[in-house]
Amino acid sequence: MFFAGAYQVSAQETEKVECFSYLLAENDVKIGEVINSGEFSSNDCQNFNFGINSKTLWIKLELSNLSNFENPVFALNSSSADHVRLFSIKNGEVLKTHENGRLLGIEERDFPSQKIAFEFDQNEIDADYYLVRLDNVDKKIFYGFLSSRETLLDIITFEDLLFGLLTGVFIGLFFYNLFLYFSVKDKIYFVYVLHTLLVWFAQASILGYTQSLLWPDWDWMNQRSIVIFLPW
Repeated sequence: MFFAGAYQVSAQETEKVECFSYLLAENDVKIGEVINSGEFSSNDCQNFNFGINSKTLWIKLELSNLSNFENPVFALNSSSADHVRLFSIKNGEVLKTHENGRLLGIEERDFPSQKIAFEFDQNEIDADYYLVRLDNVDKKIFYGFLSSRETLLDIITFEDLLFGLLTGVFIGLFFYNLFLYFSVKDKIYFVYVLHTLLVWFAQASILGYTQSLLWPDWDWMNQRSIVIFLPW
């Protein structure tokens, strides 16, 4: 919540994407079948959580305001998605495919950061609509925003700064409790040391920083770090 509030302050040129259509389909459904599908349902501009299930979530976006942004990008608010693909559709054909997600290396992304974002080419701006395929072992949550590339980079820089400050607080707590443990020999302070460390890992995992900082290519941990550390 701290980061979400900070984001709202830092984002001056963004537009929330709240209204879209969705389809929960089997994992082996192809993009051609989805393009021709008439089974999409509206999210009524308020349903963004599609639960934990074995299905693939397809989102249909009509980004009519894309041309309002210079070097437009679409970004998800959550970094906790295994594999996200965005297809630009024109006249029933795929113009371009973008890939992102925590199973993709940081350096392979449009933006080398924890953010799941897609940058549109000039010829994609006039696409009829856009399809997003989201595969995830955790909750399937879809909530994002439009901005310019420059604005998104500013947001990423600001979030990095806030996370650095948050990490500094945790480091201070860690060494303070460690000092008390060795000073008074009370085991409760060692529990505080472990708790502080695990809470930092939980927060860093939720925000996607464990992948960008600690284990960028460890897919197993990238998928499960939130589940492992969050209970603490």
